[in-house]
Amino acid sequence: MSHIHIPDGVLPISWWVSGYLLTAIMLMIAVYKLKKEDLRKKVPYLGVVCALMLITMSIPLGALPFHINLTVLTGILVGPWLGFVAVFIVNFLLSFIGHGGITVVGINTLILGLEVMLGSFLFRAFRKKLKDQTAAGLATGLTLLLSIILILTLVGLSQIGWEYVLLHEHHDHTLDVEDEHEHVQNTITGLRSLINEVSFLNISGIGAIVIILVIGIGLEVLITVLMVKFLNRVRPDLLK
Repeated sequence: MSHIHIPDGVLPISWWVSGYLLTAIMLMIAVYKLKKEDLRKKVPYLGVVCALMLITMSIPLGALPFHINLTVLTGILVGPWLGFVAVFIVNFLLSFIGHGGITVVGINTLILGLEVMLGSFLFRAFRKKLKDQTAAGLATGLTLLLSIILILTLVGLSQIGWEYVLLHEHHDHTLDVEDEHEHVQNTITGLRSLINEVSFLNISGIGAIVIILVIGIGLEVLITVLMVKFLNRVRPDLLK
């Protein structure tokens, strides 16, 4: 559900370059971690979860302005590190069909990778005292909520700029205080205008966004719970 669809040339260079660098570091850590595991059984699962995410992310849901990711389910099935590799592959492929620019692949991988890793960790923590379905539902809901907060923060900070985020520490002072204040105010006004333009079910603004997010999170939670319930019946070993 949390996926930046921003085309190339919109995000500041420092943002998407940093995203690629951090993604490269995480991939190297993932490769190191995976060397300790028997990948002969897991690599086929990697292909399956990549296919699942590609399909769900590519299918629009009509009037609902979001799509399903199944990132938490991916983390549950293949673990955090192989899941991180999977989301990188998926985001890279999606960028070739216009599902977000090539420059945001790094940032999208970090965001969806966070969902995979956090979802996997929470599921394994919750299932110690809860049923697998309940653990999957809680893990998915909490993970998506945190991911959405992160993605909204990133979009907001990218509009304001680094020099206004650091609270004047290391500031180059090329702009005076009035210029800074005006820039921030214009950014906030622009964001408010964008929020007010959102409309869903004859509701606009923050109310529409809240409804969309509740439906989106609820739908992904429901699908993940049903998938875990099904797998628990036919292949419970996959959840271990």
